[in-house]
Amino acid sequence: MRFNEVKYWQYGEYLPVDMYKMDFILPSDSSFREDLINFIKGDEVNAQKFKEGLEEKQRNDRKLRSNYLEKIKEGIKGNKK
Repeated sequence: MRFNEVKYWQYGEYLPVDMYKMDFILPSDSSFREDLINFIKGDEVNAQKFKEGLEEKQRNDRKLRSNYLEKIKEGIKGNKK
């Protein structure tokens, strides 16, 4: 791929980076999700329960952020008067 006659990328020229597992995994890594852990163990019932709980938390979080944003917008509108 060239822009103004400068080559930035060419198919097949760059090889993929080797991936390796780190010695330390962050606590926020998705491999620690309870639904995945239970699914890997073969416990689909509990995996589904944890998945639904996580989705509920995400919906609640989105609602809280949306409500907060609305309050900020209302505050900005109120200060313009």
